[in-house]
Amino acid sequence: MHTYPPEMIEPDSEKTPRKKSTSFVVGALAAVSALYLLNPGFGVFEIIPDNIPVVGNLDEAGATALLISCFAYFGLDVTKLIHFLLRLLRGEVKPTRMKPKPPPGTIDVETR
Repeated sequence: MHTYPPEMIEPDSEKTPRKKSTSFVVGALAAVSALYLLNPGFGVFEIIPDNIPVVGNLDEAGATALLISCFAYFGLDVTKLIHFLLRLLRGEVKPTRMKPKPPPGTIDVETR
């Protein structure tokens, strides 16, 4: 079995600077796919109509895959969010509210 160096699997963003033009194109693709998924035309404009059996929802699946890929390009891992939400639904994780951190140099005193 051949193993790849970590740089090939997970590129370091500091080592590989992104071009502004590429980031703009990926951001525009993300915006277009999100807009397509939000469906502001109420089904009037669709690439593949949903009433076609089996293949009717492939355009939404493609737009979702494109949006997730665009998020991954900018470093947002959607799978971690999905796993957290699933664990939250199963009750494995309890939601907590974080107290805001006091500014440095302050003394935290609790009173009753």
